[in-house]
Amino acid sequence: MTQHTPIIGLLAAAALAAVFCSCGTEAHARVLRKNAPAEANPASQAPVSQRPVAQLIPRAVYRNELLLRRGGSPEVRIHLSRQRGELFMDGQLAMDFPVCTGRQNSTPEGAYHILEKDRSHRSNLYHVAMPYFMRLTYDGIGLHVGDVYSAPVSHGCIRLTREACVPLYQLLPVGTPVYISQG
Repeated sequence: MTQHTPIIGLLAAAALAAVFCSCGTEAHARVLRKNAPAEANPASQAPVSQRPVAQLIPRAVYRNELLLRRGGSPEVRIHLSRQRGELFMDGQLAMDFPVCTGRQNSTPEGAYHILEKDRSHRSNLYHVAMPYFMRLTYDGIGLHVGDVYSAPVSHGCIRLTREACVPLYQLLPVGTPVYISQG
């Protein structure tokens, strides 16, 4: 019985991983990290100072196709504390999507408007591609396709998954209001 324990532990970790991958919630990620045996979770063997701060986590995008097709007056809300974004069309929720904002409060709270759009933008400061860029400030803050982690790790921009950003880029005209808040 004792010689089968590591195999059973690995099978349990694999089952938890399958549940996590299908649901994609942070609660499942915490369960996976907590319950996985050490040999199945290499991050748990590293010293605390070397463990990753954030993990790339697939999180679901909600889309109300009827509202998106119907159109209307769009408004985007970014929630820093939850790392989520929402698109409202005429006051009704049309999309809910994961975002990755700036570390150390580098994504500024406030009311903004999309100032310009650039499908193949490149950062002047960091020299990286920022596809489907929608500028919010003249000092470089915007929405764009990028890696979406479970914690804020960008330099200030709001990163979105391609699945969320491309439709937003196509739907949102220059001038669309974007509200960024802690809530």
